[in-house]
Amino acid sequence: GREFLRIQAQLETIVRMLPLIALVVDEALTIIDILTTRKDSRGLTGSEHAGSKLAELFPDPITTRLEQLIGQAWQDTEEHTCEYELDLAGDQRWFEARARALPGRHTLIIILDATERRRAFEVVRKNEARYRAVVNALPDAVCRWLPDLTLTFANNSYCRLFGPHDTLLGRRWTSFLPADEAAAIEEKYLHLVSAPRPVTYQHSVIDTNGDERILVWNETPIFGTDGHLVEYQSIGRDITAERRMQDELARRDSMLHSIISAIPNPVFYKNLAGEYLGCNPAFAELV
Repeated sequence: GREFLRIQAQLETIVRMLPLIALVVDEALTIIDILTTRKDSRGLTGSEHAGSKLAELFPDPITTRLEQLIGQAWQDTEEHTCEYELDLAGDQRWFEARARALPGRHTLIIILDATERRRAFEVVRKNEARYRAVVNALPDAVCRWLPDLTLTFANNSYCRLFGPHDTLLGRRWTSFLPADEAAAIEEKYLHLVSAPRPVTYQHSVIDTNGDERILVWNETPIFGTDGHLVEYQSIGRDITAERRMQDELARRDSMLHSIISAIPNPVFYKNLAGEYLGCNPAFAELV
């Protein structure tokens, strides 16, 4: 008997260190026992509330949520959870309630203060929203993909290249590669996944119009807390227009050299500093 009481006292000490309310109710939703370590949660202090109805201690909307939770717990005897918001003298708090069926048609309800977790989640959510707004405003194509090359995120510029957002996620981005290059590019990226590191690649893609475009991709690995690769983030800059301009300049330069070389009279050309840049064969024979 004394050992049992000692263990029970130890357990109560541990429980009282946690920010929670623990209560047991019967089928009629009458509180059989209650233990609280947060007076501000409902002004509860302990077992003096045994015998009270659940509805006497909680506002109607919360009582309804708890009743639904108890019903779910008795349907499959698994633990069920829900969250609710409560105004405590002007302080908006969030609580998480957990319910589990007990022998004798009783139910254990544990209520935890989830306010800090909820606020942290809101900060993350707002930061994520700001991040997405910035990324979607970028002219560059941005995407994230899993080690199996499946897309998990695509910004607006990426979607303009490859199609509507809801048709992209869940697909392997290799489906946008030219057929004659796909195998080699995929092999290169799978090798990169096996030894992740930041790299810059350049390769062609096929856009929604069926046109081939050239992009330079900056690939950045994202690691989990365990150090393993979670996904890659890719930022692609479309250099198609630049490449076409370079090709056109090279073509015109080649044509100009051909014309100059065909002129029978000596021809040479200099820069503004007076330095010779080139000449045709006829001039070269003179010097």
